Amino acid sequence: MRRLLLLLSLLLTVPAVADEPPPDLHKLAPALPTFRPKPQAPLAPPPADPRDLNGTWWLTVTNPELTPMGSSDRPPFTPAGAAIFWHRIEMNNLGTPVPDAAVMCRPMGPRVLTSPYPQEILQTPDRIVFIFEEHHVVQQVYMNASHPSDLKPSYMGHSVGHWEGDTLVVDSIGFNDRTWLDAGGTPHSGQLHLVQRIRKHGGTLEEQVTVTDPVMFSRPWTYQLILEWRPDTTIDEMICESNMHDAQMQMADKDWTIDDARRSLKK
Repeated sequence: MRRLLLLLSLLLTVPAVADEPPPDLHKLAPALPTFRPKPQAPLAPPPADPRDLNGTWWLTVTNPELTPMGSSDRPPFTPAGAAIFWHRIEMNNLGTPVPDAAVMCRPMGPRVLTSPYPQEILQTPDRIVFIFEEHHVVQQVYMNASHPSDLKPSYMGHSVGHWEGDTLVVDSIGFNDRTWLDAGGTPHSGQLHLVQRIRKHGGTLEEQVTVTDPVMFSRPWTYQLILEWRPDTTIDEMICESNMHDAQMQMADKDWTIDDARRSLKK
């Protein structure tokens, strides 16, 4: 139920557009608090070692539409990226929203980084695993390794990591183009390259994610996530198919591809 309510609220907060994008691109969907219950008792402190990320963490605020750090504007779209984004906004406001991977109960891909549900980090010397409650998506980070040369595109891509001081740096490539970067419809292509820089400050994780995708964005840009330590929380079972059956939402027939976007720009 809490997933269904969140989905409906996200759809309702996306700004309306007509046939063309509105001239004021600063009218972004507002940030929403995540479903973090208040602790029932004082929480045990996290491990003192700044490189020990083990445990459960919860995003404090979720943004339906990502914005670059220090900016109130949308990401720096290419013309094709902007065409795809505004098509998704328009279809939403016509009452036939484009079904992204999450709504269709497919893996969420990199959008899961902004999930309003908790995540658990399991850490070994050779691998760090992020387990997300939403859709039970898993991101495996292979430490001090290199990307294979023959990667097959996948929803979560391939991630390698290393430490720079007390900052975990995660480099991810090899994504398919079937997912979004956020709930608002920010697109990405198969050329997406993400770099996460994660640093622990006591009971807080600060994560800066740099997005590079020359198909959809004119330059790299970075967004920020803040997560809090929640040892009182466990990763619950989430059955996406049941939630979406209950919603029974009318969806558009299909999303735009990059070719659709380019054709629209020639009109």
